[in-house]
Amino acid sequence: MADAIRWGKGRDDQFRQWLTADLRHALDARAGLERQWLAWLDMYRSAPPAVARWPFEGAANETIPAIATDTDQLYAKFMQTVHAAPNLWSLSPLNERWVHTSKPLQDFLTLLDTQVLHMYNVDKRALLELCKLGTCIYKTGWTFERRRRRMRDAEGKAIDTIVTRSVPFVDHVRLADFLLPPEAFAIDPDAQGGATWVAERLRVTPDRLRMLAEAQEPNLPNIGKEALEEILRYEERALTLYDTAVVQRDYQRRFRNETPIETPLKHEVLGTATAGLRLRQIELWEVHVRYPAQNGEVYDDLVILWHHPTSRIVRATLNPYDHGQRPYEAVRYFPGEGFYGIGIAEQKEMFQRVLSRLVNYATDGAMLSNTIMLGAKAGANILPDEPIYPSKVWITDGNPRDDLFPIQTLRQDGGIDRLISLFQTYGERRTGVSDIQLGSMNELPGRTPATTMVSLLQEGNRRPDLTIKEMRNEGLSRVGLRVVQLIQQYLTSTQDVGQEGLLKVLTSSLGMPEGMLLAEQLTMPAEPVELGIGVTLTASSGSSNKEVDRQNALALLQLAGQVGPQLVQFTQMAAQFPGTPVAAVAQGVFNGLLELFGRVLEQHDVRDPEAIIPQVTPPGASGSPGPQPGPAGYPPSPAGPPGMGALGPSPGGNGGPASPALAGRFAGA
Repeated sequence: MADAIRWGKGRDDQFRQWLTADLRHALDARAGLERQWLAWLDMYRSAPPAVARWPFEGAANETIPAIATDTDQLYAKFMQTVHAAPNLWSLSPLNERWVHTSKPLQDFLTLLDTQVLHMYNVDKRALLELCKLGTCIYKTGWTFERRRRRMRDAEGKAIDTIVTRSVPFVDHVRLADFLLPPEAFAIDPDAQGGATWVAERLRVTPDRLRMLAEAQEPNLPNIGKEALEEILRYEERALTLYDTAVVQRDYQRRFRNETPIETPLKHEVLGTATAGLRLRQIELWEVHVRYPAQNGEVYDDLVILWHHPTSRIVRATLNPYDHGQRPYEAVRYFPGEGFYGIGIAEQKEMFQRVLSRLVNYATDGAMLSNTIMLGAKAGANILPDEPIYPSKVWITDGNPRDDLFPIQTLRQDGGIDRLISLFQTYGERRTGVSDIQLGSMNELPGRTPATTMVSLLQEGNRRPDLTIKEMRNEGLSRVGLRVVQLIQQYLTSTQDVGQEGLLKVLTSSLGMPEGMLLAEQLTMPAEPVELGIGVTLTASSGSSNKEVDRQNALALLQLAGQVGPQLVQFTQMAAQFPGTPVAAVAQGVFNGLLELFGRVLEQHDVRDPEAIIPQVTPPGASGSPGPQPGPAGYPPSPAGPPGMGALGPSPGGNGGPASPALAGRFAGA
């Protein structure tokens, strides 16, 4: 599936020098940003405080988890919205040849999600990083591996066999492992500010690298033995900076200062969770680059497996995917000026810091205003640094009223409480997370109408809806399209890449005749699938919840009850006066009502308006035919415009019944 590169004279040496310098420059330029990411992750976790020395010994030093409060709320909203429907992606036909295969392909994509892709687990990692840091990266590709495995034959006898795994995959690439030039603004090299190259850090064990070196053909050329033995000598003995910080947060003991005099042990502060860690990993970079490999005139889209310590090209191929795009998609929480988006941690950083200080000041003030200090004159039988606690009996040489006297520390000031409330309000405006999004209605009047509540919820979800639209228009929708494109590419491959097993799963899971129709459409394509199928994220809005859905459904039900009788009336009028101006006016009003009704449904984010709007034409209003019958087992296809023919598969076309050759190919499926 992938062709090895034949370098022009001296081009490989020039490429190694160029990529070595460019990769080192990109790593140095992003070092400060990686440290900022780690600081934001620390602020999200709100690590336990050490003892404060200012403004006095043992002062409050807590961190208010404002970032975590907003992040957790929006992360839960995104996960519930994206995965609310059973099918993550919705497919729609773009022309008549794919009308009867779009729904079976959508069902097969849902099956792949459940059994292979596991998009819920991928999104758990990706969307959490999206909310925290503002950007997440998806990678879509094809996995082809051959492994030895113990199985049972038909008689139940254990045998060793070679198992081929050939399936699509979608994975989350952490921001710390994804690299591009600092001057680039987009992954696509043809986009405005597109990156000349993008790279992903891969860390594998030596044993797995040996297995992968010989398990890729014919999907990819194998790694040469000379290159393999050289890079195996460069084992990484330490985790990356990002991974080290993650391990420390998970394994280091989290102490709490219950009293002002409790302090952590020295090794708990200075020790690292990676001390004595047994690590054997090989670090490689998968580089997708546009570079003239043959000469300086024609640029090639290359996929390079790169070993940075030795500046060695482990493997170089052309882009193996027919769609010609790089396999990465970026989703941003809120767009920034460059490549990276703005996350909740960046938006709320200042407010969390100031709120923590104000709350600590208020805590110190409450403690000091309720604490009475004791003054004593010299010789009152009180030792230096003697502890004070309630119910303690003091013995003095003289009159206690003369030797001991109370001192009021300070009086509590209510101005700090007003400042705390003010900064909380500004923080809510910055991130768009208020009491309504948190499920608290304390600020609303007691008898708020339901329509007002719906309006407030919809208004409050404008900021999350912007991120949902980012996923719908670019991120996850493109991921679904890439999966469909890869399925078509590998099913039509002339090489043995395990497509027979995938075809059998397709036909057996969908049944007949849908399985046969879809298999024929994909294996004998008249056009690329992206020209016939539109793939969109099923989730349409972050405003979806039970109360809002119920109110919207009731409003649409009332609207449909008003529009329906009018459509019937205009249909009867057109049938009674065929060929007259009255019939023409009736048809015009009929079409206008249908169009407006459809637009209203779109504004309410109804995913399947065609199931609600009647697909009929008033008889006698024009010479256009009525609904046309479709193939056996399918509903009638709607009539097309005059002169265009009925919408649906043409006789003998790709959307028709499965060919006898294909039926015989999967007779035993």
